[in-house]
Parts: sequence; C-alpha cells; structure tokens
Amino acid sequence: MSEPTLEELFGPVISRYTRAQAIADGVLHDLTEWGREARFCVPVACTASVWAMIEAIPEGLKGQQDVRGRAHDLLCMARWGAEAAPQGADRVGFSVLMNVAGTRQRRHTLTVHVGPGDRGECVVTIMQPGEA
Repeated sequence: MSEPTLEELFGPVISRYTRAQAIADGVLHDLTEWGREARFCVPVACTASVWAMIEAIPEGLKGQQDVRGRAHDLLCMARWGAEAAPQGADRVGFSVLMNVAGTRQRRHTLTVHVGPGDRGECVVTIMQPGEA
C-alpha cells in the first residue's frame, strides 16, 4: 500500500503564496544581484524587517555608510554563517554589527535559511529570529 499524498490527507490547496509574489509585494527584498558579490551562487532575499534595518542609517553615519555597503556586510556575514552551519541544517543564526537608527543596539542576531524556492530550487532568505 502506498502512502497517501498531501492532497489526499488535507484536501486541495486553498491558496499558495510564492516567493516571487512575496518579492513583488515587498514582503521579501531581492538581494540576488548583490549576493553574487558576496559569493552566493543561488537567489538571495531578505525580509522586509531586515531590509528596514539596512536602510535605517543613523543620521551621524549618513555620508559614511550607504545601503549597498550595509547590505554587502550583511550578505558576507550571512554567507559565512551558512558555511559554518552543521551539515543538514536548513537555518542558522549569525551576528552582524550594524548601527540602526532609533536603536542603541549594534550587534544584531539574524537567521539565514536555505530552502526550496518556487520551483524547488535552492534559495537563501535572511530574516529576523522568529520570522518564518
């Protein structure tokens, strides 16, 4: 006897929210182009809350830092975190130093998740702890 399919167990899919839709809606921000510079060979995105951190350059650092440089730092730390993950882990925490306007916190712990994309391809998503 074969195992039942998911549809047999749970019924038809009611709705599906794809990664492409999340990027189009601004729920995820596509960092794939910049990710290549940080040696990612798969699509990379971050959640809107992580993107907000990147954009939140404190007043005193404007002119010294820019969004692209901050994203590059984040991507490098995420890649190193992913490389250090135990074999078989699909997500791992990593730290990045980033001054964020409106906070005094400098060290931020984030999560890098490696998983399937819309067509089952490998993709990376950088998120806050607790984000799905």
